[in-house]
Amino acid sequence: RRDETCQSTDGSPLSTSVLTLIGWQFLAMVLAGTMIFSTRIAKRASIPVSQSIPHYLILAIVYGSYRAYQKRTFFPLELHIQWWKYLLIAFVDVEANYFVVSAFKYTSITSVSLLGCCSVLFVALLSWQFLGSTFSAVQLVSMCGCLAGLVILVCSDILLAGDEEELVHSWSFIAKGDALVILSSLFYAISNVSQEFVIKTFDLVEFLAMIGILGSILTISQSLILEWTQLEYLLNYASIYDTIWLDLMGFTLAMFVLYSVIPHLLNRSSATVMNLSFLMVDFWAVLASHFLFYNPFHWLRYVAFAVCIVSLMIFHSAKSVQFAKSR
Repeated sequence: RRDETCQSTDGSPLSTSVLTLIGWQFLAMVLAGTMIFSTRIAKRASIPVSQSIPHYLILAIVYGSYRAYQKRTFFPLELHIQWWKYLLIAFVDVEANYFVVSAFKYTSITSVSLLGCCSVLFVALLSWQFLGSTFSAVQLVSMCGCLAGLVILVCSDILLAGDEEELVHSWSFIAKGDALVILSSLFYAISNVSQEFVIKTFDLVEFLAMIGILGSILTISQSLILEWTQLEYLLNYASIYDTIWLDLMGFTLAMFVLYSVIPHLLNRSSATVMNLSFLMVDFWAVLASHFLFYNPFHWLRYVAFAVCIVSLMIFHSAKSVQFAKSR
């Protein structure tokens, strides 16, 4: 292991910080795209696990091949950390995706967005506990600013909805959906912090390759157990020209971009910055639905966007999060 200390933004030019924030917002837009594709897929079939199989397979093929080329050997035989630790990270990542996609069946998009902000708190606590991260008073205030921006987004949803409820599920269904969102937030936080530690301490390509290989095994196994009926229906009755295949392709491409770019940005910032940036996913999703599907757009969303962006810039320009690689 390397014995050194990494500081993500101290001493870096302002332009680097701005470019990093732009990169995170680009990924927030990509993540919003995955939400749109997931919603379209869910209208045709309930396959929250199976729809993740292709992108894990692509990660395994692309980064597994590249890692093998680097080492000139079968790389799983020479790992920087034990394989079972990668298995735990892959399991957490797979289940986080499963929980959040499943939650849309029980609760509203507004609730998912609001409760999803729990990941910011979970990431901050995990980073402080396990990575030795510290946050200045200015950064803590900027976190609150990002959360305030999300609250404004939710308020705009309520104002647009008026007296019409987006969903009319029973309270038990809503409670189940909310619990799934909170679970997904916790699992995403664990996955994000683990990813930050591994890529800053060991090897980025190895991480993506192992997540792809083990994630493929886990998703295929779980889908055969939980979703075989839905998969059988799709394979037997869905035409090759069915739009669900295009939606799956779009989802897979977006997820591959996310998993490929996130590690590079994590090297420049932190999991906390990532989760704060991803609070803007709701904004980009609604903006896309406004232009693509002509859904109404409330002016408060521009206010929320401005509040979040300013808060992110303050967080990123303040004293950087400390990350100690020596363990």
